[in-house]
Amino acid sequence: MKQAFEYFIEAVMVTIIIAIIVGAMNITSQIREANEFHNLAIAEVEASDFDDSIIKKYATGEVNPNVITEFKNDSSVDYASERIYKVTTTYKISLPILGYVKTTTISGYAR
Repeated sequence: MKQAFEYFIEAVMVTIIIAIIVGAMNITSQIREANEFHNLAIAEVEASDFDDSIIKKYATGEVNPNVITEFKNDSSVDYASERIYKVTTTYKISLPILGYVKTTTISGYAR
């Protein structure tokens, strides 16, 4: 009887560990997708020569409603001839098994 109980406890522990590992892989995937989206937003805005319609498309969440991207004109006096926009992408990562949700941001520049 003792051995059956030990096997049961081991099976439960292995199941919990596997669930946490799968959740960690899911979080890694969410972060990778947000980074790819952030880079796509920067590339698309730069390619459009800072077109307002493209900026609004990303800022309103039209492209991806789960990710909000903000563009702020950050041209300083030193770079008056060059347009520089600070791009901030805000997204949520979650681990549903543990009820963990965190809002994270990525910052970059579009020139």
